[in-house]
Amino acid sequence: MCHRCGYPWSMPAAAAAAGRTAPPTAPAESRCSECGSVVDPSTHRGLRWSLPGMGSQWLMRAPGMPMLVSGLAAAGVLFYGRSVPSLYWVSELVALGALAALAILWAVSAAIAAVMAHRVGRLRDAARQRGWWFVPLAWAAAVAAACSPAPIEVGFLLRRTALDSMAAAWRAGDVEALRAWQPAGGPYAARNAGGMTVLFDGDRPMLPLDACSGRLRNFVPLADESNPKWNGLVIAVGGTGFMFELGGYLYLPDLPPEDMPHWAYLPLGDGWWQGMVEQH
Repeated sequence: MCHRCGYPWSMPAAAAAAGRTAPPTAPAESRCSECGSVVDPSTHRGLRWSLPGMGSQWLMRAPGMPMLVSGLAAAGVLFYGRSVPSLYWVSELVALGALAALAILWAVSAAIAAVMAHRVGRLRDAARQRGWWFVPLAWAAAVAAACSPAPIEVGFLLRRTALDSMAAAWRAGDVEALRAWQPAGGPYAARNAGGMTVLFDGDRPMLPLDACSGRLRNFVPLADESNPKWNGLVIAVGGTGFMFELGGYLYLPDLPPEDMPHWAYLPLGDGWWQGMVEQH
């Protein structure tokens, strides 16, 4: 078969006769009747095998649905891990490890397929398989979505009803209602991942100025600490953060966005901010 176009090629009688008598340094040449590419009947230059063996076919086969779904599932776990402030680090690390392993597997498979396809003259055919480019592109698109602001926005949207209930209780001064958001044993007791806890300072909800071991306090001048724009609510999300960090939401309804340092908390709208809310 012609190496270029795959058309079945038969050696003309004249070329065959000339090929048997011509010196090795000057072999007879002919051309494919389909695409016109040069074919050397004495050395098989320009020809390819009509069909590789079963083992070669398997090694040249592009990644299919199992590898595609595995990569998308890992990207989904990464999306979940990034859906809360300061991240679910365990989920994120597991997802990144799985994606790295899948990427290595894809690269090794591609290298083996390229070598095998080149040996049997089907490199172009092997490269035409959609799985070689569609699978990594789909993975890249899913990972890009997981690394975008979309996860935290989705997580905030799913928790918005509960967060607004906390904010309403804080505005009404209903401390007992806010205490209902604490697990048994106090604000720092263990709670399932994703559970939200209102942090308290004595008998009142902790102010944002008291959060993050003084992260905001170091930014706000002492004379401005009593400014009502810094009054709000601190909410922690269990299972988030790395080592001594804890992620969560801050409610600062009267704080102008430009007054928040850009490195501290990110705005979510309607007085809500996301970031690290506690270190211990």
